[in-house]
Amino acid sequence: MLKNKKVFITGGAGFIANRIIGELIEENKIIAFDNFHRDTLSSSAYAEHPNLKRLPT
Repeated sequence: MLKNKKVFITGGAGFIANRIIGELIEENKIIAFDNFHRDTLSSSAYAEHPNLKRLPT
């Protein structure tokens, strides 16, 4: 899997992106790009993780 990368994920607050972020967040920097209308990201275990940056549309 990826390590020490910056990963830009469109639709970052959606269901599929949430699963991808969960797999990648410990060893990568994640940028989640979304309008955050359906924000599944806020209720996730890693919502406040230091490797996660939210980028609203």
